[in-house]
Amino acid sequence: MPELDSWSGKLSTHKNIANLLNGLQKIRHEKDLKFQAATEFFAGFENKKIAIFGSGQAGYRCFRQSKHICKVVCFLDNDLSKTGSFIDGVEVRSLQGLNISDIEVICIASQFHAEISYQLSTMKELAGVKVLVWK
Repeated sequence: MPELDSWSGKLSTHKNIANLLNGLQKIRHEKDLKFQAATEFFAGFENKKIAIFGSGQAGYRCFRQSKHICKVVCFLDNDLSKTGSFIDGVEVRSLQGLNISDIEVICIASQFHAEISYQLSTMKELAGVKVLVWK
């Protein structure tokens, strides 16, 4: 029955290809939804100069989804050991190393968003800067 085995193998291969294509379509759909959510989150801030507060995983996710919408000027982090490093070519700075005139928006992307929000609210020099919390 070699002919039957051959057809069975081809059918199995076609099913595997169909499953693979279906999986790729789902991934593409998920990416489209994430991009749509990022576009909605940053609505009104297109082409604005932003600083992302948080240089960990959340900050990087925020960066990946915002870099096509906004101009990411820098990452901010309270961990001074991270300052001076770069994430995809964007410098990580401390608040002390921030030139306020360089940014229009600070997007907090950190699990410590409540503490960071409070920290930023106490800084009078940030009075004209819009602060968003990325969740």
